[in-house]
Amino acid sequence: HTSAAEGYPNLITVTVVTERGEFAVGGSRIHERDSRIVRVDQFRLEAIPEGHMLVWSNQDMPGIMGKIATILGENDINIGAMHLARTKPRGIALCMVNVDSDIPEEAVRRIAALPYIIYAKMVHL
Repeated sequence: HTSAAEGYPNLITVTVVTERGEFAVGGSRIHERDSRIVRVDQFRLEAIPEGHMLVWSNQDMPGIMGKIATILGENDINIGAMHLARTKPRGIALCMVNVDSDIPEEAVRRIAALPYIIYAKMVHL
């Protein structure tokens, strides 16, 4: 916890170290009642940490978002908010999407199996 780090008041960063590597997530209060995920590893974004979230990383290529949105639409999943970050154009990208309902496991597996996807996970907050 710091009083002013990386441009955010009250930034809190949690780092987890496992045999598979290191993973860090940072969060901050933006306004009196609004919290945001502002950092995931090297990615900077402002994601709303609530409800059902689909989180994925991919090689930054055209058409990936459309394929994922199609799978969500086929499963009657509505997107409420979308938060994107990338290391550089055509580099590695991260997306955190707030959805209105849980995504079936089979749909998450289909998304994870798409070309250029590094990982896809459903998160419930």
